[in-house]
Amino acid sequence: MNITKQISNIFMPFLLPAAMLMSSCGAENLEEKGTPLPDGEYPLQLTASVDGMTSRTAGKDAWTDGDIIGVRIGDSEPGKYKLDADGGVKEFVTPLYWQNTAPATVTAWYPYDSQNNVDISDQTAGFADFDFLYASADNQSYSSPTVLKFKHRMAKVKYTLVKGDGITDEELAEVKVQLAGCIQASFSEGALSGAGDGWITPTSDNEALLVPKDMTGKKFINVEVNGTDFYYTPEEQDAGLLAAGMVNTYTITVNAKSIDVKAVTGGEWTDSGNSKDLVREDFYVAYQPTDVKPGDYFYSDGTWSDGGLRKINLDGNYEFEDIGPLSGKTCMGIVFYIRNADSPTDVCYYETFEGDPTGYIVSIDQNESKWSEEVLNGGDFRSEVGINGYSSTMKYAQKFSDKGLVAIPWCTEQHTAISESDNAVFSAWYMPSQEEYKLMRGVSINNSNPILEILQHNLGKFIDAQFENDFYFSCELMGYGGNYLHMYNLITGSEDAGDFKNGYDATFPYKAVCAFKLKN
Repeated sequence: MNITKQISNIFMPFLLPAAMLMSSCGAENLEEKGTPLPDGEYPLQLTASVDGMTSRTAGKDAWTDGDIIGVRIGDSEPGKYKLDADGGVKEFVTPLYWQNTAPATVTAWYPYDSQNNVDISDQTAGFADFDFLYASADNQSYSSPTVLKFKHRMAKVKYTLVKGDGITDEELAEVKVQLAGCIQASFSEGALSGAGDGWITPTSDNEALLVPKDMTGKKFINVEVNGTDFYYTPEEQDAGLLAAGMVNTYTITVNAKSIDVKAVTGGEWTDSGNSKDLVREDFYVAYQPTDVKPGDYFYSDGTWSDGGLRKINLDGNYEFEDIGPLSGKTCMGIVFYIRNADSPTDVCYYETFEGDPTGYIVSIDQNESKWSEEVLNGGDFRSEVGINGYSSTMKYAQKFSDKGLVAIPWCTEQHTAISESDNAVFSAWYMPSQEEYKLMRGVSINNSNPILEILQHNLGKFIDAQFENDFYFSCELMGYGGNYLHMYNLITGSEDAGDFKNGYDATFPYKAVCAFKLKN
């Protein structure tokens, strides 16, 4: 509002500065206070939404008809509104009215009633009761509705368990996980606080809500494996800082005698369902169609084609396009593993190339026979666990050449070597080690094995090519004079055929493998 004062010209030189000052201050005060509005004439109009991801663990990801929120205009007394399921106002329990035309900040919270010392230590039944929400909207006007976008005041943590060395699927299913933090939470009009340090049991979906806290340098995740406790302590703040409205994701590889934790952190808990990862987004691994990856088809001329895998998510689900092999080419095998920094040790020296392979290919066909026709009595046994199929195959092919070997010659002689191409070189075919069979099964993510599923799907494009629910011979000899073989059942993940059934003269299936190295 502008105010004009009539002042005599004779006094203007002396009063102009004061008049200007009065005019300026008066305008500023009026802008702050606005023009008074009739009491009870301009009710606050609002809609509300929850800016939170859908959760199977019953978090507050949407409104329930009848939810009650608290609201303030500036520093007014709180209002009370009952919402419908769409976030509209169902009932003005205690309505608020604009008192003037000045813009103001509108704040809101859910639930309306204060929550004091809520026990959050056991979240197995979900966490909707303490998924506290808060909203703040600046520069709101009496003349238009206020849109309240509620955000979570708690921090969300979720994790995925991955099967590591020496662990069966059954043992992984029995692993217990707890998270360190405040075991009590209090919430009042948007203000959140916590009390009582302790351990929190997550939901069955491997998620939990925690009072925001910096756990850097502190024991944070406790994993109990077969009665033994292992702990994860975040060393970097990106992994240890639990911030309000943010979701921290962890991949926990469970081994028989250790755990390995990788943090996928820094994501905002939003309704897109994705965390904005600083590491690798909300997936375990992702590929482009032109990438060489598990499931791809390799041909006799050294070329390959897309097998359809696009992404493996942290929950074990995957994105996959059903793509068959190219017509007019001879498909020799399917990629089952691509090496990376975390890959098992490859102890083989390949005659056709130097250095670690890019990956490994399993043959389309398989055989079933004895391992050998005669007693070996070699005294050999596996001295180390790793990718040693090539070296062991070549060693035993020479050492036991007079023992009537059956399985190893089939692997090395049955298959014509894949020709070197412009893009890749290949080893000779060999009999896989137990570790290589395990890589064909792939890591178990939430009790699923996406790599094996993809392999089985693409092997199914060929007659009798899929893995059977049976133990497969490896090239690795056990003790007892070297007359027993290490074996592996890809379908069940078991290593034990039982009752010394894995002798050299038993009949079991096996496949051949070759390694490849990309040239660029």
